[in-house]
Amino acid sequence: MGTASSIQHTSKQALFNVSKAVKKIAGFSEGRRNRLPRNQPRPPRDEDSCGGNDEKYKIGNEDGVVCRTQHSHIRNATMGKVGQTMSKKASAQKLEDAVTEFIEKLGNDEKLEQAKLQLIRSPSFDVWKCKREELVSYIMLMFGDLGITNELDISYNKLKKWLVAVEQNYITDVYFHNFRHAFCVTQMMYFMIHELKLMKYMTTLQLTILLVACICHDLDHPGLNNLYQEKAHTELSVLYHNCSPLEHHHCAVAFQLLSANDLNIFGNLEQTQFDEVSHIVIQLILATDMSIHDQILDDFHQKLEEGFSFDKPEHLLALQKILIKCCDISNEVRPLETSKVWVDRLFAEFFSQADRERREGLPVEVFMQQTKVKKANDQLAFIRKIILPLFERLGRVFPDVNGRILRSLHESELFYERLSHDEIGQLLTDDVTQQNNKKHVTFRKLEIPKVVVSDCSSERAI
Repeated sequence: MGTASSIQHTSKQALFNVSKAVKKIAGFSEGRRNRLPRNQPRPPRDEDSCGGNDEKYKIGNEDGVVCRTQHSHIRNATMGKVGQTMSKKASAQKLEDAVTEFIEKLGNDEKLEQAKLQLIRSPSFDVWKCKREELVSYIMLMFGDLGITNELDISYNKLKKWLVAVEQNYITDVYFHNFRHAFCVTQMMYFMIHELKLMKYMTTLQLTILLVACICHDLDHPGLNNLYQEKAHTELSVLYHNCSPLEHHHCAVAFQLLSANDLNIFGNLEQTQFDEVSHIVIQLILATDMSIHDQILDDFHQKLEEGFSFDKPEHLLALQKILIKCCDISNEVRPLETSKVWVDRLFAEFFSQADRERREGLPVEVFMQQTKVKKANDQLAFIRKIILPLFERLGRVFPDVNGRILRSLHESELFYERLSHDEIGQLLTDDVTQQNNKKHVTFRKLEIPKVVVSDCSSERAI
């Protein structure tokens, strides 16, 4: 096995090749789905080195082909800074070692391991009390508990290295769309698998696809949404023709990681199986784009009216999309003391984007303007118009949704309803507002991407 100090760079063109394959699988072009090309992933970033120059990220032309950027630090088609410090190179190895230590501790205490499993099977799980290595280790426990590692013959080291590489490719200083959010989405899916008894209706591989899509669904998110990508005419927006640019990028990074032999947790699948897994994972990640929310909900409603059947592949895919969407916006299913932190972080990310848009002379959406936002009213509307209808549709297939899941949602609804009566012009709580004013977050330039792996010198075409 390689170590974190064995680092390889990837070229910009290499990622574009992966992006092209992702677009093809996602339906940008016709033809047989092909396995994604193997390419050398990028070196790791240090968890404290996510910032960057906030100059406007522009494209040289508008011919639909990604062209050269204006960034002086990009040399010879190599993305990011070539000179990596030892601390950056050691970041992945440090996390790997911490995960190994934590897993060994659980392995030596069966009661402790079972207690942790019970903890992560609950929507009350508090992610804010966990360290990075604990989050990675808990996902490994999920895979073991569901029989995924045995069924897919995934070694302990390969699963660990893949999860560490995924964690390293989320940007730490992004307020909301970071690895902690990805873990929460994954943990909620794990809870739903048990709560709704999905093991009775789906194969182990299908459950694996759900978890993998959750883990990877926001990879390398810059904290600047699709609206910004389009308005700023970023490289991503041109590459993906303003069609879910971030979600396609998350897919590209996910499969860039899986292209490394020692990170490909699907490496033991047959060609046809991997083709289908790739297709479904990409479809699920794309489904998290809120701009197509109504389209996905309507499609699922149509399947319900037809008479939902687990035996129909198109029905199952529609259900899987609903499941990942539910988990992606499931914070209000959690206790208020946990969910309120996420609400504040989401608005902080919005406000930070708004500040950047003002500096760049771009129009700012009303819901991102700190002087016009009413947190309680906005959150109440989101619960009533988006979250509740989504879970209610899911409840038509799984009546158990109508239990503690909907009860938690209605508790959140009542909380924000009461809060909205007293809000009247109040914005975010004083402490969050002050924190946002004091600490201006400077996001790095929108590089594509900074994939982190251990030794990936061996290559094999997917």
